Amino acid sequence: MSFPITGPRLDLRAGDESGIREVNNFIRMANSWEHKTPNLVCLCPLTIDEYPLLRALESPQKQQDKVVFPLGMRWNVREFWKDEILLFDEAKTPGEIVLEEEEVRAAAGMIVADVGLRDYQLVRQSRRLAVLNPWYRTKGADNAEPSSGVLSEIMVAGEATPRVPVAIFQDEERHDNGKKARTTLLGHRGSLGRDPRENWIHFNDNPDEVFRSVTS
Repeated sequence: MSFPITGPRLDLRAGDESGIREVNNFIRMANSWEHKTPNLVCLCPLTIDEYPLLRALESPQKQQDKVVFPLGMRWNVREFWKDEILLFDEAKTPGEIVLEEEEVRAAAGMIVADVGLRDYQLVRQSRRLAVLNPWYRTKGADNAEPSSGVLSEIMVAGEATPRVPVAIFQDEERHDNGKKARTTLLGHRGSLGRDPRENWIHFNDNPDEVFRSVTS
């Protein structure tokens, strides 16, 4: 799965949870399809969520040479995995973790590098890429902007050998009424007919159709 993460988080800080809900609903739908489709496994990029740790470096809660990391900064996976068995016990998890600032800064470069390496390798190993809103409009913005992470994963899917087909739902009414996602990702038909990208990038009318297409 591929979807905007930074945009919904920025909206959440501005008091708007709608972007978070859109992503959570997309993942819930993926879970539903997994449960009724024996050969389907959906990989969720939120299972490892390192970037909030870097944001904690600039937190006002920082204490001298310590970094205070409130675990609430992470994406709440229980919003979509209510009954799944996870690798930690929430009842025994502290509200915050205090870390050495020097150690967090030493790990920062590795975190940034690892996110891209891991995500791109997962895309190359996948049979399909299920995408939500490659164009996202944050609260108060005049226009939608492309999600750099989502676009990069779509590009990696197209350059993989063999290519990884991409199924997209773009909410054009809320996030892309100028249809920039379609025109940018599919190009324009010219004298040679259809753009070759149409052979591996497909737009769907709703999220359910995304998962229906990746299981076909």
